[in-house]
Amino acid sequence: MEDEIIALRKVTKDFRGGSGLTRSKQSLTRAMDKVTIGVKRGEFLGLVGESGSGKTTVGLAMLKLLDVDSGSIMYEGRDINRMSRRETRDFRMKTQMIFQDPYESLNPSLSIFKTVSTSLDVFRKEIDEDEKLRIVSTMLSILGLDPAEDFLFKLPRQLSGGQRQRIAIARAMILDPEFIVADEAVSMLDVSIRADILNRLIDLKNRRDFSMLFITHDIAVARYVSDRIAVMHLGQLVESGEGDSIINSPLHPYTQILINAVPSSEDGNAAKLIPFTQGDWEKVNRGYPGCSFVDRCPFVMDKCRRVRPELVEKSPGHFVACFLYE
Repeated sequence: MEDEIIALRKVTKDFRGGSGLTRSKQSLTRAMDKVTIGVKRGEFLGLVGESGSGKTTVGLAMLKLLDVDSGSIMYEGRDINRMSRRETRDFRMKTQMIFQDPYESLNPSLSIFKTVSTSLDVFRKEIDEDEKLRIVSTMLSILGLDPAEDFLFKLPRQLSGGQRQRIAIARAMILDPEFIVADEAVSMLDVSIRADILNRLIDLKNRRDFSMLFITHDIAVARYVSDRIAVMHLGQLVESGEGDSIINSPLHPYTQILINAVPSSEDGNAAKLIPFTQGDWEKVNRGYPGCSFVDRCPFVMDKCRRVRPELVEKSPGHFVACFLYE
């Protein structure tokens, strides 16, 4: 699509355990199984699924932090795996990542100022120290660390988890990137802090007009922050559409289970949804043909095990990969 800033087209990524003669089909994990997904300019796309669904692998592949086995990844119309050194440098300036764990993602020996300004040192060498101090202070204030001078020269260990994650976001935003991957960026935070950070991300989007892949296991959080939602199960994209459409009219059985697992005091469509069950948490995608959800789906048919359903558009902008909707 012309309005997509970044797009994956039939991308597959396998991880294998063992080596040499010990490699086998049983040691293979297919983290991305012919995934086709795109993020439009100026939108937040929520990527939802349980742990092990392949969400982080998608984000790493989009940022060229992980090699893929097949398929293409296009950024602004260019294949990121065929970029020149200069194009790659430009790509690194325009794309950033916010990691899940603020305790692991910050260098404990660097001050907050040095942590946030390092990208300026690399990509904006013409900026002097006073200007860097102003830019960093402004970003900290936008993210709720105010007055900024109280934080600039502290070390990460002197901050709370919520404050550390704000620093991680400031580091990602300092170059005014066009595209960001946020990988479970609020999952480790208390509910009140989580809501404030999500609101500040939305405010930053309105101020700076960037795009984001927002990875989360919580479909309620995805609905709050995202324009569209895509649902993954064991490496396969099973449904995507506008946030309200996915939440109010979920089509795929797996999406229905995810929604039904969210505590709610509202009746809504809950009575229509498939009950949540534990399922087989140890199952992985071994690259076999068929739908990844066959072992947990109450509507499974013989062909679901033999043939993988393709994503089809069932209503404007709402896609599902399920033979129930042929």
